[in-house]
Amino acid sequence: MTSDEVRKKFVEKYLVLFNVNKIEFKLLTNQKICGTAIFDDTETQDFCWNVDNSYVPSLAVIEILEILKKERMIDGDRIVCSDDMIYSKCQIDSYDIFKIAMNEIRKTEIKMIDGAVETDSFFLHN
Repeated sequence: MTSDEVRKKFVEKYLVLFNVNKIEFKLLTNQKICGTAIFDDTETQDFCWNVDNSYVPSLAVIEILEILKKERMIDGDRIVCSDDMIYSKCQIDSYDIFKIAMNEIRKTEIKMIDGAVETDSFFLHN
């Protein structure tokens, strides 16, 4: 999988936590990924993730996002369980790698765009 494919997959896995049903990508560069998040037939939200060109999310990050969704560990934009509970569901061998991945997830901020202006963000917190 290329770096761009991993980044796209990350955005998909991340935004699905906010009940996004589909994503239409409009711009994919080394510095940003932009598109439209589709919640249902009538609700959409444009977004843009500004990202350092050297950053590629790890497989541990992708796995944690999948677990958060599958195990229903998200309420709105809040992670509703402890890191230890999340780790117990993971196949990640090292707790240190897990903590690094969780920190990457918590630092992620995907901007919401309304009328070409950044108005809010998709982000996760405890």
